[in-house]
Amino acid sequence: HVLVREVAYGQIPRAERAGKHRRAAGWLESLAAGPNPPAGRDPAGRSELLAHHYGQALALASAAGQDTGDLAERARLALKDAGDRVTTLGTHVTAARYYAAALDLWPDADPLRPELEFRTGEARCLGEGTGEDLLARARDGLLAAGAHERAAEAEVRLGQLAYAHGRQRTAHLDRALALIADQPASRSKAAVLSGYGMHQMLADRHAEALRVAREALTMARAFGASEVEEEALGTIGAARASLGDEGGIADLERCIALCEEHGSSSAVPWHLNLADVLATLGDLRRCFTARAAARRVAERFGSARWLRWLELERAAEYYWSGRWDEAVAIADAVVAEAADGIPHMLEGECRTWRGRILLARGQVTGALEDSDRALELARESGDHQDLGPALGLAAQAQLAAGHLAEAGKLVDELLGNLGGRLLKADLGVDLAIVLAELERPIEVLDEVLPSRWLEAARAFAAGDPGRAAAIYAEIGSRPDEANARLAAARRLHADDRVAEGRTELERALAFFREAGATAHLEEAKELLFART
Repeated sequence: HVLVREVAYGQIPRAERAGKHRRAAGWLESLAAGPNPPAGRDPAGRSELLAHHYGQALALASAAGQDTGDLAERARLALKDAGDRVTTLGTHVTAARYYAAALDLWPDADPLRPELEFRTGEARCLGEGTGEDLLARARDGLLAAGAHERAAEAEVRLGQLAYAHGRQRTAHLDRALALIADQPASRSKAAVLSGYGMHQMLADRHAEALRVAREALTMARAFGASEVEEEALGTIGAARASLGDEGGIADLERCIALCEEHGSSSAVPWHLNLADVLATLGDLRRCFTARAAARRVAERFGSARWLRWLELERAAEYYWSGRWDEAVAIADAVVAEAADGIPHMLEGECRTWRGRILLARGQVTGALEDSDRALELARESGDHQDLGPALGLAAQAQLAAGHLAEAGKLVDELLGNLGGRLLKADLGVDLAIVLAELERPIEVLDEVLPSRWLEAARAFAAGDPGRAAAIYAEIGSRPDEANARLAAARRLHADDRVAEGRTELERALAFFREAGATAHLEEAKELLFART
């Protein structure tokens, strides 16, 4: 305690302080190696203290012009151990800091350097969404050393970063699979298979995701790789649910429970995957609860990457709940950042929400611009999950602009991508409105997997928007409910059922006023006053 107080307050010269830090580190090492370490102490926890003391001793000794001797080696090893320690706790931002400090002291020619570069790059990938250069360098070094499985893990992480920045990731994943194809079962092979399965799930190739993730899960359990087991189980759950099997929700919840049991920040993305699944299955209220849980975990771990992701995903929640100005503010910010050379994968999604709002506010030109860019980004990423909503918005924007033929082409492409899949929650009522406007038969939806969204879309397209409105209300999508009620009011007024139509209009008007849907508001008012 005296040492800590003296060092903390700088009451002794640098050279002497360096010596005290070194003696403190030596005491910690002897304590851990002794026959009777203190009860209740976690030996792994001392790695961070060792890293601190050796790092301080090295810095102070260098500043004092002393011979540092073996301090650099002791410091880099202690920093690496500290990075390993906090990695097991899922605190990747802190791990990246320790690993990077170790790299600064690591000899360039040391054969272990590529492995440390991989650990540093992986920690930055998971904690900050960065680390591409480190991972590429690590991959090349690991390949040169014949460590093909570890190089394959680096390729998977490079694919993850490509996905996060809206770029194609197929080449990275293909190379990763090729590198492990002839390798025996191992923890690294399980990690590569699990990462590949997760990306197949994100690309809406759910049958393939299930096959690969189940293989990875068996392998991970055989080698005691808990973090790989979590990822594989989460992929299985998300893929099952995306194929309409609600039993996948239990798998996702088990995955999250394992993450929390192990104290891992990986709980954040799996809470988000659970939220996406719940939204797709038609339960927006539980979706919002899952996203709130993800936010709490991200705040606890101080994950800037996931906090940013969650902030952008709030655009969807604000859209569905009627807080449209806040949704537009988020989209404006991410679009401005992209223009300044800071792209984000969720730019296209945010443009889709903003485009819908602009249409509802009568700003067709802005909606067309957003729909064009969202569609361009979706095609660049190559992901079906981005493409469907972008096509839906684009078709509706073209309809609003009076371009029926172009809208028809977009709808044909959209329908061609829906077979054997669930309707995405962020497609909303767009598809139903376009099908009704273009007078397409509801049979075009026969190949889509059943869900509450599909039930609402079929009711709307079949000429029963009142029933669609009731389903959207159960789902929790207020804009879709209001749009359906406006369509129901038109039908009721056309049938001289004015009183019933007025009831539907008033319910739609309440939402349009709150959200600032000025174009819809004017249309509803005209209909209301035309029949009073």
